[in-house]
Amino acid sequence: FNLREFTMAVPKKKTSKAKGRSRRASNWTLRPSARSTCPRCGEVRRPHRVCGNCGWYAGRQAVDVDCPDPHLIMLPIAVDAMGGDNAPGEIIAGARRAQEEHGIPVVLVGRPEDLTDIGDLEVIEASEVIAMDAEPGASVRRMKDSSLVRAAEAVRDGRASAMVSAGNTGATMASALLRMGRISGVARPAIATLLPTPGSTPTVLLDSGANAECSPEWLVQFGQMGAVFARDRLGIE
Repeated sequence: FNLREFTMAVPKKKTSKAKGRSRRASNWTLRPSARSTCPRCGEVRRPHRVCGNCGWYAGRQAVDVDCPDPHLIMLPIAVDAMGGDNAPGEIIAGARRAQEEHGIPVVLVGRPEDLTDIGDLEVIEASEVIAMDAEPGASVRRMKDSSLVRAAEAVRDGRASAMVSAGNTGATMASALLRMGRISGVARPAIATLLPTPGSTPTVLLDSGANAECSPEWLVQFGQMGAVFARDRLGIE
C-alpha cells in the first residue's frame, strides 16, 4: 500500500489582490515600515500622498490646506514619458508646462536614463516600452515593466489620480483594464472622443476604436457612459 498514490496536494487559499491592498491601506498606521514623514513639516503621512498638514507633495505645494473639501486634494497625474511620436522630449516639455503653468502635479513614468531636463518632476522607473505597432493585449501581459503598465499600476496603488499616454492607444486601454479594473456593472471600457462642431458644444463619440466588435448591450452602455460624460464634463443635460 502506497499512501502517496492516494494523497493530493491542496493549494493554499490565496488572498485576492484587492483584499490585500485594502488590508494594507487600512493598517498602514500600525506598521512602521509603511509610514512616511513629510520632508517639509515632519508629519506622518501615507507614502506618495499629499501631506494633509501642509499640502506639499514632492517638494512643492500641491493643494490649498485651507480647502474645506479633503476630496479635492489631487494626486499627481502619471504620464507615460516613453509614448508618442516625439517622446520623451515633447512629453517632458508638456509635463513641465502642466506643472509650472497650471499647478498640476505630474509624475513621469519611463527609463530614467532617457529622461533629461525634467526639472523637479518625480520619476517612476520602467525599463520597457510598448511600441506603437505592438499587439495591445499580449504586450501588456508580457511587458510587465513597461511604462504604460507602471503608469496604470500607479493609479491602482494610489500613487496617481489618473494616467495619460500619447503612445499605443490599445495598450493604454488594456493596461488600464488589466491593472485598474472596470467600474462595477461596466462590461467593456470605451474611448470617448470629443468631435468639434461649429459654434456649439462638441459631440461625444463612444466608442472610438477600443473595441473592434461590439454587442448590443455594450452599445447601450457606451451611450449611458457618454451621456454621463457629456453631462458632468460639458454641462449638457
